[in-house]
Amino acid sequence: MATQSLLSASKAKRTELDSILTVWENRYKLRVLSMMLPRAIIAGFVISIVIGLVGYSQQLLPARNLAVITLAVCGISGLGVVLYTQFFPRQRQAAAQFFDIEFHLHERVSTAFELLDGRIKTHPDIEAMQIADTLRYAHEIDPQADIEMDFRQRELIVLGVLAVVMIAMIIVPLVIGQTLTPENPSPAVLAAQEEVEEITETIATDTDINEVDREELLNALEIALERLKEEDISDEEAFAAMSQLESKIDEIEQELQDTLELDQSALEAAAESMSEFAIPPETTEGDPPPEGETPPENALPPTEELSQALDELEQNAQQMTPEQAKAAADALRQAAQELMESNPELAQALQDAADALESGDSESLQEQLEQAQQQLEQQQQQNQQNQDAQQMLQDQSELAQQSAQEISQEQSEQSQQAQQGQQESEESQQGEVNSSQQGEGESEMTQPGDSEGSQPANSNQPGESESESESQNGDTSGQGAGEGEASNTSLSGSGGEDQGADTDNETTGEQEIEYEAIYNPTGINGGGANELELETDASDQPFREGDFDDNPFGQSQVSYDTVFNDYQDAANRALESDYVPLGLRDVVRDYFTSLEPTSGN
Repeated sequence: MATQSLLSASKAKRTELDSILTVWENRYKLRVLSMMLPRAIIAGFVISIVIGLVGYSQQLLPARNLAVITLAVCGISGLGVVLYTQFFPRQRQAAAQFFDIEFHLHERVSTAFELLDGRIKTHPDIEAMQIADTLRYAHEIDPQADIEMDFRQRELIVLGVLAVVMIAMIIVPLVIGQTLTPENPSPAVLAAQEEVEEITETIATDTDINEVDREELLNALEIALERLKEEDISDEEAFAAMSQLESKIDEIEQELQDTLELDQSALEAAAESMSEFAIPPETTEGDPPPEGETPPENALPPTEELSQALDELEQNAQQMTPEQAKAAADALRQAAQELMESNPELAQALQDAADALESGDSESLQEQLEQAQQQLEQQQQQNQQNQDAQQMLQDQSELAQQSAQEISQEQSEQSQQAQQGQQESEESQQGEVNSSQQGEGESEMTQPGDSEGSQPANSNQPGESESESESQNGDTSGQGAGEGEASNTSLSGSGGEDQGADTDNETTGEQEIEYEAIYNPTGINGGGANELELETDASDQPFREGDFDDNPFGQSQVSYDTVFNDYQDAANRALESDYVPLGLRDVVRDYFTSLEPTSGN
């Protein structure tokens, strides 16, 4: 009973000492975390800043991606520190020895654990006194006060500076125009993305196209799709990507077409070489068509015609004379020669059959002809697959071309809308200018006088002509008889005297009018928007005929090379302002290049 009581007391003391050591250890983990976490975040900021500088210098990294990278790198480094400090504890004995040194316990804790574990043998009373002394000292320690957080001021300052730099690297691009949420691509570009994905799926699952062409097309499709999914992609870039994809598909399609034509011509030549042994096709009643005319609709394909010729040769080989066998062997060799480039296996089988026929080896002849028939069947299947693959590629090329046209059409519509908005803005500005000029003209038509009441200048005074009431000039004075004669300096009325703008004018009917010479042509560079309209002359003065001998047709002509540059510059400005659709720019540029005057013109 006494032994059991001692064991229970020892176990209770051990549990109490373990709990105290656990509290110390948890507090110490927080201290280590407070020291290592800022360092981990500093390392994450440094890595993110380097990535940002490299990405910005290459114009490959938008601000949104840099923010995500920064959060990811700092989060991973911080999480690593947390996992290291919280989930990788020290051994109990190592922790006890550390706290003996940390709290100046003179190895009390580590010795107590060794006594409890039985690693040190001593008298039970001495062991109990040692453990009790350790617990007394342990209870006097306050871990909150004795184990302080290890925040280092310099590291916190560096962390703050790096945080400010990182925030600036993300915010500054927003100020200069780069947004965290880039503009969505145009509907035509989004439709092109979906079209490329569908084309990719079609080509990846098609069983007719060979693996080499499939891999090449899938690479081109991947490049086009990545290009279309780039942020802030313009319509011109999307159009170029779809045009390049269309060209690549057309290139593969043309290769298949060339292969089919080569195989077809080789088979036709081989069938013609063996035509003597082929069964003639059924024809309609009457004479066969003359040479050079279109063959009948039920003419056999070259593969079937060659197959029938080989069957006929196999059946009649035993009855052939030596001369006939030699002729048949020559025909087989000729057919093999025609097929050597397009189908070497079939050509070799025909060559071996010719050798067997000349040597009289009927068994080998039969074997080689059967092998040739198998090669013909494989050739026919391959040709059919190539035709199906060609048709599939043609359909996909049309889809790519349609997407490119939609992008070009959308770009043209946007350019037209922008041009229309610019024209409306210019018209509005011109209308304001005209209104301002009209208001100034009306204000100039009224001048104060010395009479009892001011009269408007546009009211006709006695002796004034109609033209005298339109404008006045107070800088000079003159007199006239009131006939309404115009001059660059003055126009006099029927009495009184005009004293000028700086003096008060009497409304005596005497005015001075100054006319400004106006030259307002209309051409490619514009000209005055105000039109000068001349009123009809109601006077009875007769018209005088002029002398137009030097210009009998009344035409104004200039040299061709003096106006060409103005029109070419206008066309270049239209090309640079996206007013002309992308697909038509080369046409416009070539047109003006062809019109360019030379030294001989």
